[in-house]
Amino acid sequence: MLTRTQESAEKLFDGLQRTDLSKLRLIRDQEFTFTPGIEVTDITQTKGLEFDSVIIADADASTYGPDIRSRQLLYVGVTRAAHQLWLLHCGNPSSLITGILDK
Repeated sequence: MLTRTQESAEKLFDGLQRTDLSKLRLIRDQEFTFTPGIEVTDITQTKGLEFDSVIIADADASTYGPDIRSRQLLYVGVTRAAHQLWLLHCGNPSSLITGILDK
């Protein structure tokens, strides 16, 4: 699971720990294990890597606006997925993803 910031990743991880998900890990400083499980981190940690499935949390307009930095981060995040990509949002989706949501 990817978030825009490390702080958001930590909050998401804390919430997910309250569930019965097994093999849940918070990644800091690119400490990926590449073993089965769910790894939660911010997008900047994943540049140059690829994962079978990627979930991007908070792909909404308030997190990823129309600015260049948002575009860069979202691009890095969506291109990490080898087989499956999930974009989660509450409220209005980011304008950067509205075209793909219509398809």
